[in-house]
Amino acid sequence: GKSKFALAKYIITPFEFVTTQETDIDVKIFAFLLEESKQKFYLSILSYLLFKKYGVDLSVKQLKSINKHKVVTDDIIGKMKSFDKWFEKFEAKVEIIDNIRNPFGIYKTVRTYCQAVGKEETEKRIVEGVERDVKTYKPNNPNQYVIKVTDNINLLHPEKNKETGESMNLHQAMSKFSNDYCLTMRDYYKCSIVNIQQQEAAKEKQEYYKGQSIESKLEPSLDGLGDNKLIQRDANEVLGLFAPDRYEIRQHRGYNIMKMQDNYRSLIILKSRDGEANARIGLYFNGKVNEFIELPPKEDFEKDPSLYDKILKKK
Repeated sequence: GKSKFALAKYIITPFEFVTTQETDIDVKIFAFLLEESKQKFYLSILSYLLFKKYGVDLSVKQLKSINKHKVVTDDIIGKMKSFDKWFEKFEAKVEIIDNIRNPFGIYKTVRTYCQAVGKEETEKRIVEGVERDVKTYKPNNPNQYVIKVTDNINLLHPEKNKETGESMNLHQAMSKFSNDYCLTMRDYYKCSIVNIQQQEAAKEKQEYYKGQSIESKLEPSLDGLGDNKLIQRDANEVLGLFAPDRYEIRQHRGYNIMKMQDNYRSLIILKSRDGEANARIGLYFNGKVNEFIELPPKEDFEKDPSLYDKILKKK
């Protein structure tokens, strides 16, 4: 659910906030797709919109009419056309890019935009006791948030090291992307950086003994990040999503997974420089339509088990 969570919370939510609320806040969002096509991404959004406005619950697969039964009827097509204005606004604020996969290409795209909507200046600052000229960047609109989403960085295309001329491996490319380009976008150009990273496959093959529970062995962790676990040091926040139904776990943190099945996700705050880490939040998840809703506390379900049926009727 990582990609769906990023779409819901870091793309659609900020876009809908600035276009539906009376606010002077603005956004420009760059979504770099390394795993899926632009077409599939837009179908995911259509699935979300159809459910939100009309209660039509169709997955991306169903919208593509892959199975033998035609799902996309004339009625559904008519409903889709009602979103034309929504997409006009969306495409003015959000750029979906599926043909740039190398670290510098991603950085250059965001940098070019920032330089077009801001200006670089030189100012005097005291650095290590010495007055020096320091280059700074100031956006023309200080109320605009530039958000860069990359899904996922495990699929970055390595490029050549400019200093040595040798080709980087994936680990090196991820380090360059995070340590250099992402930090520059965050600290100099003041962008919000969202990187999706997979857990290493080996984490799912661990033994379930030696004093630890199955859940703690399988849940996302900072030391289980795939291909390059060191880049988490650059992040302000690291979130993990866990699907216990995948491992046939019957109970998780007090929630009945036999009832919720794949409609349950545990959101874990693995790292937070400005808040509490190791916190967990239970979520209702409808993967068809990119819906995530915070669940009531587990104690509420203990008092009233019928809550499960009431929540699952949201499907």
